[in-house]
Amino acid sequence: KNLVIEIDVYRGRHAGLVVAEVEFPDQVTCRRFKPPSWFGREVTGEKRYSNVRLANE
Repeated sequence: KNLVIEIDVYRGRHAGLVVAEVEFPDQVTCRRFKPPSWFGREVTGEKRYSNVRLANE
């Protein structure tokens, strides 16, 4: 399946932070997903990386 990966590149206070977001059509696709090596560590669920928090800092 083709998935869309959105890359958020931050500037200013968060310069250097790059976050990749993947939208999955269902849980099965999510569980089967193998991230590419360049993704780095998983931050899903970490509040400090939420878009809302980053935008308001």
